[in-house]
Amino acid sequence: MRLIFTIKCTESFSLYRYFLPFLFFATLLAAEQQDNNTTVVDEEQLIKVEDTSGLTEDEVRQVAKKIDTKQQKELKNKKQKVRWEDLSPTPIQKDWVQTKSGEWFRGKIKGLYNDKLEFESDEIGLYVFDFDDIKTIKSYLLSV
Repeated sequence: MRLIFTIKCTESFSLYRYFLPFLFFATLLAAEQQDNNTTVVDEEQLIKVEDTSGLTEDEVRQVAKKIDTKQQKELKNKKQKVRWEDLSPTPIQKDWVQTKSGEWFRGKIKGLYNDKLEFESDEIGLYVFDFDDIKTIKSYLLSV
């Protein structure tokens, strides 16, 4: 029993003996590569920018903040140009009817006759709309 324990201890020690130097040299190589990433720039190629506005750094930051908030508001307004009422559903496997009051109904068109639209929906059942009350019809299938 004692022989087995000593063999296991020496095997694990030999692994550490090879692993630690490897880890040490790997960190040295990584540190050396980080030092080589510096770029040498000729001073003649640099462009010098001077502030001639006469503003302090805080005042420049305040002006920049005002410009940023103004641009953010303009972008927000551009995104909100589409009104909710203008959006309409896509007829996928169902027909859609919009009334003049703006309500959308999903269901199936049963028939068109005498200026009336017969429409069946899970929400309202079978209902007959007058054409005068309908603003938009979007149909999934057009039957001939």
